[in-house]
Amino acid sequence: MKLLRPAFVFVAAILAVVASVAVAAARAESRRATAVVSAPLRQPLPSAVLVCAAAAAANGVTTSTITASAPSNGPGTLTISRFGSRSGPPVATAAAGTGLVRYSVPGTKGGPYVIRATGAQARGLSASVVTRTNAGGARGLSTVQCTAPTGQSWIVGGGASVGRLSRIYLSNVDPTPATVNLTIYTTKGAQQPTPAQGVQVPPSGQVAVDVDALVPGQGAVAVQISATSGRVASAMVDAQQAGLTRQGVDWVPPSVPPAREVVIAGIPGVAATGPPAGDPIARTLSLLVPGSLDANVSVRLVTGGGTLSPPALATLSVPAGKLDQINLAAYASSAPFGVTISSDQPLVASVRTLEGAPGSTQEFSYATGVAPIEGSVVLPYAVSPPGQGTALQLVNPGSRDLGVTIGSAAEGTAGPGPVTRVTVPAGRIVQIRVGGTSASALPMSIQVTGSPTPTELRVGWVFSEQGTNGPLVTGGGVPQTPLEQIAPPVLSDPAVGFPGH
Repeated sequence: MKLLRPAFVFVAAILAVVASVAVAAARAESRRATAVVSAPLRQPLPSAVLVCAAAAAANGVTTSTITASAPSNGPGTLTISRFGSRSGPPVATAAAGTGLVRYSVPGTKGGPYVIRATGAQARGLSASVVTRTNAGGARGLSTVQCTAPTGQSWIVGGGASVGRLSRIYLSNVDPTPATVNLTIYTTKGAQQPTPAQGVQVPPSGQVAVDVDALVPGQGAVAVQISATSGRVASAMVDAQQAGLTRQGVDWVPPSVPPAREVVIAGIPGVAATGPPAGDPIARTLSLLVPGSLDANVSVRLVTGGGTLSPPALATLSVPAGKLDQINLAAYASSAPFGVTISSDQPLVASVRTLEGAPGSTQEFSYATGVAPIEGSVVLPYAVSPPGQGTALQLVNPGSRDLGVTIGSAAEGTAGPGPVTRVTVPAGRIVQIRVGGTSASALPMSIQVTGSPTPTELRVGWVFSEQGTNGPLVTGGGVPQTPLEQIAPPVLSDPAVGFPGH
């Protein structure tokens, strides 16, 4: 009998170990192949934070009202606090079981504010600041939508021409600093000015950036705000003046992210809200394709009589990276309308409406792309006393009629008062005057009935006044916080616990 050499025995042992490891790995891999990935878990949104970038106030001259409201009157909390005072008490708190809180800013307490909500009050939350200045260089009616902190946002509006002041506010509610890059798009292309790169926003702090310091002389802009670390809530105020003649002031509503289908709601018409008609009105559509490929774009107007497809707007070529502007005067009447945009490349868009004759006191407002509503959405501010008026715009770009219920949001979705039910025909806009005749603004809840969520319906609003020195107007789309959050999918792996796993 021959004995095996030690070297041969050693090699054979190694081969046996390798083979057993390979078999175990194959079995583990087979078990992994049968692993089940669960569907993403949808959970009710537990909390929400919105930042109101600025609430101006001056005794006897400027008044601001902050209103936050949610469509639910279930359990939860809803508060308004001064920005930066994380440990300080709220300046206003919603009554238990209600989804409404309102705060009139004192003349010496202007500045940014924070809306915080928990439980049912966080789902579908909407908040805004309506500011009215009677006279002087800041004369105007404006609305700033309170926005959520995020890593990226878009603003389509503003400019840096002579007499124009557009200011971007970056607000950081978190306890850690944020770093932000701004890309400014003009009709000449994208620019990334050095001062707008790596902007540091301190914890619980706010930074203001003037557009004219970045791209002087540009008549119109769109801005991409990208946080490379942390997150910020962003907003832009736009004001214009020619000599001593005021030409308007308003905040530019945040836009939905770039998409191939964009719907704009909240575009005012001269006879929209009750004040006397007759003032000249001009509307300009701004389109931006931020990618590297030019886009083929079709623009349609959703009117009270149906959807119009003007031949000149049916096939547009929009260059990539350059802001494109279209005068809508030849295609739309003075009546209210919505805009639907279809593109083969993602884009963002807005409409700027200017009221008042050239050379006289003028006023303008912005409307941008808005998301379809989920469940119900709340218009925080609705009031229609004599000489003023709030109009709710319901834009249905879809192919089937939608039933809509409108009621007071003060005591829940339907509210204790009368409920209005309307049908919004496919491809049309319906505009309704809302709000009480008293000086107290009444939030309104809008809900699509008998329809899946989200629906096709977009909601906008317009608040106007025929002032003694000319028109006052503000409005835009009605945004909302999500109703749910999505948890990451869970991987169920049967191999867990087996040797070698």
